[in-house]
Amino acid sequence: MGAWAGQARGAHCGGEVLCLCGDVVSGEYRLPADLGPCPADGLRLRGAAVLDCLGHTIRGAGDQGDGGAQVPGVGIVLDSTHEATVRDCAVTGFRTGIEFRDANRNTLLRSTVFRNGDSRARAGYGIHFSRSGENTVSNCTVHGSADEGIHVGSGSHDNTLVENSLYDNGRENFYVLDARGTRLLRNRVRGKVSAALYMKHATASHVEANQFDDRPVMILGRSSGNVFVDNRFGAGLKFQAYGGKADQAAPTGNVVRGGQLAGTGSCLSFVDASGNRIETVALSECQRITAYSERPTRNHFIGIPLEHIPLDLAGGATLELLSRVHVQVLGARAAPVSGARIELRDRTGQASEEPRTDGAGTAELMVPTHVMSAGSLVTLTPVELRLQADGYAVLETQIGDPLPPRLDLTLEPAR
Repeated sequence: MGAWAGQARGAHCGGEVLCLCGDVVSGEYRLPADLGPCPADGLRLRGAAVLDCLGHTIRGAGDQGDGGAQVPGVGIVLDSTHEATVRDCAVTGFRTGIEFRDANRNTLLRSTVFRNGDSRARAGYGIHFSRSGENTVSNCTVHGSADEGIHVGSGSHDNTLVENSLYDNGRENFYVLDARGTRLLRNRVRGKVSAALYMKHATASHVEANQFDDRPVMILGRSSGNVFVDNRFGAGLKFQAYGGKADQAAPTGNVVRGGQLAGTGSCLSFVDASGNRIETVALSECQRITAYSERPTRNHFIGIPLEHIPLDLAGGATLELLSRVHVQVLGARAAPVSGARIELRDRTGQASEEPRTDGAGTAELMVPTHVMSAGSLVTLTPVELRLQADGYAVLETQIGDPLPPRLDLTLEPAR
């Protein structure tokens, strides 16, 4: 049974001082045996403490065969810690397994967090971030939580979750709520949950090389500026507005680049979402793409042939197809022209301002070729290109179909 504390003490421990349930770890401490069952909290860390469980388990009162009902306490609390470390711990039977609380720049390594939360109320997390930033959770396993596996809560910014395994948690495996700069890297996520990853009002996240199996990834509300790179979405990806008509917020400005979209239903869905970009994603296992909106919306596809994918578009939803064109701008004596302004205008009169040329005089253009709606397919080429640079005459030209992969343009000096 390990070390039994009877009642939570709240005493300081660590080093050679034995830690019991409810104690505060100071300095470095190696847990010599399993701890618990604890009637409330397990252990609390302060400052830059180091807790090495050596593979031992910290148990809560919910680990007594009652299915986790009415579980109190938190297994390990990083309480206002800075640069603390927790490693090689197993935590079970608490309302929340491990909590970062006003904690910054801490590390959680090689730990297993399982069967935490109130199963009857379906409340309680495996790992919870509360107003905490710049923490790292690496090589951990989280499963069997009553609610969410890992919950990144409001105001918890710039946290990194890398090479973890999450499965069979009660609702979502990952939940990122109103948090900025979350990094999800090389995680394996599976199981019959409601969502593999659920992001609501999340911004500037970087999600790369994860495998999301079995259940979809959901992007909701004011989520923007999130970048998804080389992920496998085994059960699809959905962008969806959140809130009532008066306060509805929709995902925009998110980018999905590379990787694979799959799913038995829609591999990709937009509901009242606009301004999101899908780039060079493999669709070999995609059965359908859907988009619906009560208002005019447009989402963008770059370098993806859609002619063999069934599309289900309704309302004001449109999908725009674009192709990359590399531009080189030269001036007098074939010198590169940096900072040149490029504007594109398609056949419908829709204008877009492209990135300015860099120090080598180059820019990557996203040239629109087609736009699709519920009732039509409109060709947008040829596209008018207008190029301006200080000290040079304005250059206007057309880009026709088929689009060239590269375009070399030479400016004449202004007169």
